Amino acid sequence: MDVEKELLKEIKKLEKNLSDLNSKYKSRLIEKASYEKSKRMIEEKIQDLKERLNYLKRARDKLSGKTEKKEQDYETIREFDLQKEMELLLKHYQIELEQSIITIFITISINRTEKIFLSIKDKYHPILKLNKNLLYLGDPFEYLETLKMWKQGKLVHIVDIIQEFERYLLDIIGMGSQSTFDLYQERKHILERARKFLKEKELGKATYLYDYAAELSSRLGEDKVAAAYRNKVHKLRAHMKGEFIL
Repeated sequence: MDVEKELLKEIKKLEKNLSDLNSKYKSRLIEKASYEKSKRMIEEKIQDLKERLNYLKRARDKLSGKTEKKEQDYETIREFDLQKEMELLLKHYQIELEQSIITIFITISINRTEKIFLSIKDKYHPILKLNKNLLYLGDPFEYLETLKMWKQGKLVHIVDIIQEFERYLLDIIGMGSQSTFDLYQERKHILERARKFLKEKELGKATYLYDYAAELSSRLGEDKVAAAYRNKVHKLRAHMKGEFIL
């Protein structure tokens, strides 16, 4: 599938929808509030697709001449085609390419986006890099089936790994990425999930969620509350190492 053509096709479709919406509003077939809400949603979607298209074009420019073309499908993940992997990622995620580092943005709620970094300096041995807060969850080779398959030398696309990781995070937080929670509601929900995992002795997941709650508290301007949750994270991390802070 040509991802660039698919993106252009979707953009044209949305632009037509926007034109139809404007016509309906001018003909007074819809209320102003409904019109403005729908218009904003379509425009944001168009902008997102255009950004993905630009990322794809930039990525192709940067990778041109550096990627060895293959006429047949690669047999193992050790021989993957960088341009193909970029196209597959762009179909599902917003990404940025800076030199040999791909930043992949995973939106897990309206208030939080995680970043995963992929070094493609060595195309036979790409390096997946996680932020410290994601490392609280443990070794991803232990809980992601796609990485277990990768380790066995089986055919796995980068996007397959990222999608499984996204599902894993969404399962932990227990709410859809399109949740309309405000910061207070989201923190309340996250803390309920953290206590649940703490009770179940799932310390890695609990630690991740308390760190999440600390970040939300900082955004709410509640620095003392944020500090208390970070102290909780510190104690849980020590506990996982066999250290018990009294």
